[in-house]
Amino acid sequence: MFDEREDEYLLNILNKLLTNNDICKLLYYNDEDPLINPDLADNEVLMFNKIYPYPFNIDIQENATSFINVFIDNFDMKGNSVYINGDIVFLILCHKSLWKIKGSLRPSKIKNEIFKVFNNQSIGTMGKVKFANGSVFVGNKDYYGYKLRFKITDIDKVN
Repeated sequence: MFDEREDEYLLNILNKLLTNNDICKLLYYNDEDPLINPDLADNEVLMFNKIYPYPFNIDIQENATSFINVFIDNFDMKGNSVYINGDIVFLILCHKSLWKIKGSLRPSKIKNEIFKVFNNQSIGTMGKVKFANGSVFVGNKDYYGYKLRFKITDIDKVN
């Protein structure tokens, strides 16, 4: 049996993403200056709409959009039921027509905000996470972005 807290870990990660209004605006607003738009009344509207707690699986998109997939990968277990370490993976994907924004590039800005929110920060009962690596990610012929990997170690010690 896998660690029953995995859902809790993912929900904590997702909630931490949703606390960053710049990330939410960059995902929600498709114009070239998304950060001047008002904060969303409820950032949770992005859940399962722009932020997904599972690996990349792009369907045919009728409208150009941006989104983030988040999941736990490369986990090790203590015994057979408790995670002791693993990775948090963020896939940032933006339609090529939405990359350009005022003073930056949308996926780069999202990447930098995720780094600020998560690197060397505690997430619920997981303890601190540390940036491990990143790379360019190609979703398909229209969607490009980044894959970021953060290392979680000794999850069990903080519980």
